[in-house]
Parts: sequence; structure tokens; C-alpha cells
Amino acid sequence: QTGFFLFEALDFDPLTGTTVGAPALYNVSEAAGVVRVAVARKGGVQGNVTLRYRTADGTALATRNYRAKFGYLNWDEGDAESKTIEIALIDDALFTPTTFSTLFQVILEDVTIHDGTLSSSSYTGPASVVAQVEIGEDDGPGTLAFEQSLVEVREGVTFVNFTVNRLGGSDRAVSVKYTTVAGTATTPFVSGSEGAWSGVAYPTSC
Repeated sequence: QTGFFLFEALDFDPLTGTTVGAPALYNVSEAAGVVRVAVARKGGVQGNVTLRYRTADGTALATRNYRAKFGYLNWDEGDAESKTIEIALIDDALFTPTTFSTLFQVILEDVTIHDGTLSSSSYTGPASVVAQVEIGEDDGPGTLAFEQSLVEVREGVTFVNFTVNRLGGSDRAVSVKYTTVAGTATTPFVSGSEGAWSGVAYPTSC
């Protein structure tokens, strides 16, 4: 048999004609600069094979989020090695508050068997296979979070420090309001104290 040509994470059931696990999913940060997608030959090595691949826009757009690419992959008869498609990503400085990631597709199609011991009519695998690539946004202000959710101190200690970290981005200056609230512990002076800090240099303490 010639085998089936799929993204490595997938499989194919010839009895039902189903591509198992489709679509293949890849997650990458835009800062990575490139995404590599492996294509495997599974279930046979007869025949010399060529297939075409291409990218297609989703919410990610070519020339804005990634570089469009198309081409051909080739396997000689007896070759069972995976082939890699490398697609360049665009790490821009744009920040859209409601967009945390974008998607585009990589499509395998037009499998052709030539020469070797099998004819072009011998291929019974999927006519096309799709992978989804999710590009994570690395720009933006990030999020603020306590380094520890619980801090314990002895009663005689005068001050307690809480460290707040800025995670997942550093675009623009940010500020946050903090407030103490009485629980089982209370204050004899004020029912709550407030303050605020701002800036870009994190982590900080309050």
C-alpha cells in the first residue's frame, strides 16, 4: 500500500473513510517567529508520492499575522520519513483588547502517486486534510495577580507585604486599586484602607 498522508497527530480509518482526530491543532506564540507542522506517511511505503500544501486565512491574516505559503512535499517509494512545513509568523506590536489569539489553516491536498509500483488510482486516503494553527497574542498590558493567595504573619508583626506580579504582557502603563477588607481579623482604627499604584516596573509590593 502507498499509505496515508496526514499531520502527525492524526490517523485515518480506511474502513469508515474517517480522519481520526481532525482537525490537527497547533498552538504557538507570535513571538516564536515560526510554526513547524509535520506531515507523516502512515500505513505503507509503496509508490512515489507528491502532495500539495497551502495555507488559508481564518481570523489570522496573511501579511499581517503570518506569511502565506504553498508548495509540494515528496516521498520516494520506501520513504516513511515525516516532512516538515515551516511557516513564518509576524510578531507585530499591535494590541487589540478583545483578541487573544488568531487562527489560520494548513491544508494538504492533491495526493498523486507516480512511477514506483502503484498507479495514481491506488490512493485511498483522505482527499484533503486540515490543520488549525492558533497564534497567541503576546502584546498587551498583561494581567495582575498576587504572587501568593495566602500570607500568614504573627500578631506582633507591624507590617505585612503582598507582592503583585504583572503576567503575560507589559504594553502600556497600568494601575490597580487595592483595598483591605475585614474578615475574622478587624482593625480598631478604620474599617478599610485604600491605596493605588501605577507604572510598568513589576513585580512590586504593597
